[in-house]
Amino acid sequence: MQKFHPSVKRAWLFAAIGFAAVSLMAMALTTYFQVGIDGVIVVAFAAVVAGLYGASQTAIASLTTYSLENDTLIMERSAISVERQVIPIKNIDNLHTKSSLIGRLLSITDIYVDTPGGFGYEMVMRDVPQAAADELLGKVEKLKQV
Repeated sequence: MQKFHPSVKRAWLFAAIGFAAVSLMAMALTTYFQVGIDGVIVVAFAAVVAGLYGASQTAIASLTTYSLENDTLIMERSAISVERQVIPIKNIDNLHTKSSLIGRLLSITDIYVDTPGGFGYEMVMRDVPQAAADELLGKVEKLKQV
């Protein structure tokens, strides 16, 4: 059985970029308009917001589990309620990955699972670490050949 959680690298990168952008904007505005707003307060607020965003995304990722058990692909999310999506390997029609430039830099990818007769994708596994994705794709391909 293979189990893994989504990566939180992208969330923390976006939090850091957001913090830097708000901080630079606050400094530029206070300098340009020569207002008495203390830039340190704005930067501290941006740091708190960025930290809360990163922490919330980390919590969401830790509550999401992707697994391959025997001959089924499972995605489980648990917070207040539990959502469990199970797809038998024999029902998978197409399985492919998609990575953005940032995803490639952070070694994460999204896995799209397509089954016959459905509209769109049956399951989308977001921010999967590249090593786990490669291992999962190899195991699914091996199971489909049996």
